[in-house]
Amino acid sequence: MSTLTSFTLFPSLPTEIRLKIWGIVVATPRTVTVICNKEPPIRGKPRAAKSFTSSCPPPAVLHINRETRYEALAVYTPRFKHPLSPCATYLNLSIDTVKLPDNTLPYLYHTLAEELHAVQSLALETRDPGYFAHYNMEVLKRMHGLEELDITVWKGVIYGWMAGNDYVVKAFEEAKRDDPGWECPRVRVLKGETGDCVGVVEKGASIPGWTEQTAHLYEDANATGLAV
Repeated sequence: MSTLTSFTLFPSLPTEIRLKIWGIVVATPRTVTVICNKEPPIRGKPRAAKSFTSSCPPPAVLHINRETRYEALAVYTPRFKHPLSPCATYLNLSIDTVKLPDNTLPYLYHTLAEELHAVQSLALETRDPGYFAHYNMEVLKRMHGLEELDITVWKGVIYGWMAGNDYVVKAFEEAKRDDPGWECPRVRVLKGETGDCVGVVEKGASIPGWTEQTAHLYEDANATGLAV
């Protein structure tokens, strides 16, 4: 029996069946890499982003026909469009994972901070784990919609005896300790060479509801042995 490689009768299917199939297609999660294209370096000035593009092709359903494009545009929206560039990446941020190469997150935040608030699943890479928190942690703490974060640590700069993944896990533990009310996403630290998960930081705040304004209440409760 030969393998079926095409189905030429698809256009003849009832509309409700076709729409059901397209609905399954657009509900498939993707991992989409977003790249920062920078302006040429100028002495004495930090490099600026000139556009954000993707190495991943746009969803095929956007281009098949009018029917599929209509269904696709109901869930995919153009994202990460630089004010000075027409380039955009079509994403369904409720299910898609945004993947950023090393050192891209700060450029996105400085240019399109509001866009990052809608990201729920994020994948980052780092070759300098000792400075990962310095460049990224404050931005991550401002991404209030973020639920899941994967960080791939590649071999790069080595600091003392501590492994790169340990630096990253320790940075999140310290961030949660310094800001107990921060709703940290679930963090997985992955080894770049193998993809193995080598560290996990659980989702949620260390002290739910904690703010700087209410910190004295928790301090008083700890001093008296009472729970807030």
